[in-house]
Amino acid sequence: KVKQLFIERKNSLPTLFDEFAKSARTAKGALLLAVVGGKLSEGINFSDELGRTVVVVGLPYMNSEDIIMKEKLKFMQSEFGPRSGVEYYEAKCMHAINQSVGRAIRHRNDYAAIVLIDVRYKNRRIVK
Repeated sequence: KVKQLFIERKNSLPTLFDEFAKSARTAKGALLLAVVGGKLSEGINFSDELGRTVVVVGLPYMNSEDIIMKEKLKFMQSEFGPRSGVEYYEAKCMHAINQSVGRAIRHRNDYAAIVLIDVRYKNRRIVK
């Protein structure tokens, strides 16, 4: 089967999710490419046939060059030790992944295959 492809872009129409959902509920199904932290990963649930597989490519780290992030990391390191900034940075990344993955499994009988693609997922700090 050839699935219809939907891609979330910065200028995506508000109807993108509705169009995807309509197509996903057909016998052919649909494929949605979205961004962790984008419009479609926040506040929208992909339960049942809307999210049978979630593939996360890479790790969605926050912009380390952001001035607010730099100051927060500097403060944490000065108050709680040198590793605290890195641990916070990694925790924010993993929280974003957990939130995105959790959008596909919404009730007791729901299920989804979760595929994490990046060699850094082997890192002990990431796994824990």
